[in-house]
Amino acid sequence: MRQNFLLKFLPGLCLALVFSNAFSQNWKEHRYHLPDYDLSGKTILMVVGDDYDHNEVYDVMDLWIKWGAEVLVAGPEQLVYGHTVSFDGMRYHKHTEESSIETDHLLGEVSLEGVDALYFPGGGGPEHLITDFPEITRDLIDQALQKGIPMSAICSG
Repeated sequence: MRQNFLLKFLPGLCLALVFSNAFSQNWKEHRYHLPDYDLSGKTILMVVGDDYDHNEVYDVMDLWIKWGAEVLVAGPEQLVYGHTVSFDGMRYHKHTEESSIETDHLLGEVSLEGVDALYFPGGGGPEHLITDFPEITRDLIDQALQKGIPMSAICSG
C-alpha cells in the first residue's frame, strides 16, 4: 500500500517542483499539461521555517490539494514568514517578508500520527529549522524514518 502511495506521490511531487518554475516567476503562466493524481485520503505534513520560499510552499500545496490530499503545516510559530523572488532578466531579487503562512501545528508539538508524507520546502526555512531548532527537527526526521514515512525536500531542504 505504501509503495502504491509512493508511486503516486513522488512523480506528482517531482512535477510540482519542476513546474513551480525554478525562476520563481508565476509558474501557472508557463506550465504544460499536468497529470491528475489521486491523493485522496492522504495527509502530507509540510514543515516550514522562517524565510521559506513562497513558490516552494504555495505552488506545491495547491497541487496536492487539487489532487485531493490534506496538507497540514507545522512551523516554529503560529505565523511563519517567507520570501518571494523576482527576476529582472539579469539577476534575482529576494523580497523578504512578502509571504506568510499560518501553521496548523507548532513544531515541538506536532504528531506524525496519520501522516503519509513529510515535506520540507526550501528557501532559508530548512537552515532556520536546523540552526534554531536542531533537536526538534532531528527528532521529527528520526520519527518519520522509524515509521517509514516518506520524506521529500526541495532546494535547500
